Amino acid sequence: MAGSKQNKRKPLHQQGSQDWWERWGKFVIPSVAVIIAAIISYFGTIVPLKMEIESTKIAETSKAILTSSSITETASFNSTQTQMADFLVLTSTFQTILKTPETPTFTPSRTITPTPTLTITPSPTPTFIGGGSGYIVFSAKDEDGDLEIYSLDLSRKNRVTVKLTNNTVKDSDPVWSPDGQKIAFVSTRDGSADIFFMNFDGSDVQNITRSSAPEYSPAWTPDDSKIVFSSHTGNMQIYKYNISSENKILLTADINYDAEPTVSLDGSNLVVFESNRYDNDYSALYVMGLDGGNPKRLSPNRNKKYDISPSFSQDGTKIVFVSKDYFNQTDIYVMNADGSNIQQITNTREFSEMSPSWSPDGEYIIFSRDNSAIYVIKADGSDLELIVEISEANYPSWRP
Repeated sequence: MAGSKQNKRKPLHQQGSQDWWERWGKFVIPSVAVIIAAIISYFGTIVPLKMEIESTKIAETSKAILTSSSITETASFNSTQTQMADFLVLTSTFQTILKTPETPTFTPSRTITPTPTLTITPSPTPTFIGGGSGYIVFSAKDEDGDLEIYSLDLSRKNRVTVKLTNNTVKDSDPVWSPDGQKIAFVSTRDGSADIFFMNFDGSDVQNITRSSAPEYSPAWTPDDSKIVFSSHTGNMQIYKYNISSENKILLTADINYDAEPTVSLDGSNLVVFESNRYDNDYSALYVMGLDGGNPKRLSPNRNKKYDISPSFSQDGTKIVFVSKDYFNQTDIYVMNADGSNIQQITNTREFSEMSPSWSPDGEYIIFSRDNSAIYVIKADGSDLELIVEISEANYPSWRP
């Protein structure tokens, strides 16, 4: 139209700053604010508190700017410049926050106290007087009045006797084999008193001599293959019996009394026994070889005493025995294997001690007292202890 004034838009390079902000500022500023808010939200886990405060300020400012732009497009350029300056200040603050991250604060986790390692202390091996396995055997009368073989475990707190034989006859004189597996003893179950043996629990009883002559006082050789004993064949003599060959050999052939042999277990093959061959009225202790050779007197004539019931210590160095005086007072003595250094162990006028034997460790002596109780005492005569009281308790023997 001629003469009319056309409203043509100026090219972009010809537009002033105010025109540009008026046209694009209302789109750019909110977009930038949204982007900034998203970044702040993303880094919220690193600087949660500070970022939350600054993000709120930026959002409020952006909202104000957007509201102001939508109300009027004729705002002055100076107002727009002020808004832009506030935006730049907020942007600079946000960049500072990003460049200076807050040092993370770590809350220490719960201290875990390691469970202490359980230390298991093995139970100590039970100890009991005498060493060895702790078992003893002896003979005594049962409730029916029959003489039986009993065992007793010294390692138990409550010591209980166990009956190994049960007969209406006499079973007595028990003695352990050196390996602790068998018990030799005397029994009249086949008529005459013979030498038997059985397992340690009382099973598999066997008569090994089957003799018409009474036999007593069995003693094992160190290898468990032979038994030495005394037999009343006219007068009391000593024999050796080979278990495997069933061969019986006479070791003494004296016109006097030879009885109650015991064999050294140290391999010296010596037999100690009691005999009255030196004096018909009193007995003394003698030693000879396992073949019966070279008999020799050990105990001297000590004021007309009877020296009886000898027993070797496990190592063969000592002999314990009973000495009886003219008034039948009996006490226990110990001497060296060669007969020297005789020591009296008991001295009790009111009691009668019999049948002593050694503990496996050689520290104790077990014996019967008054034919009614079993006692142990240290080899030096101290620490006397009652083991069991039972009628006619006698011939105690300690298991190796």
